[in-house]
Amino acid sequence: MTISFTGIKNIGAMCVPDRDSNSVFYTLSMQVTNDSDGNDLDKFEKVINDVTNNHPEKFLVPYKGAISFNVVEHPPEDKFSGSTYNFYLNGTPLKIDDKNLKAFSYMAKIFN
Repeated sequence: MTISFTGIKNIGAMCVPDRDSNSVFYTLSMQVTNDSDGNDLDKFEKVINDVTNNHPEKFLVPYKGAISFNVVEHPPEDKFSGSTYNFYLNGTPLKIDDKNLKAFSYMAKIFN
């Protein structure tokens, strides 16, 4: 899978610490489109179809091509256990498992 960066636009990112819970919220939002250099929107929709067994409405938002990857980093239960992360795609929880591997691969290629 290749990503054409001409098909990715309106990118925004933020990191928001929550002092009350000692958690950190990270988000990367963008719009993917199809263009003459690549079909990023088609690739994203294929990944979502594969992940959701052809029921993409769970992850798609009303604005076609809008993607929001979110990570919430929670503090460790104790100082030796390390941090805990929760992942979300367009506001829907995304578990780390074999079924969702394609979605994480897609995210990793964009982050690179």
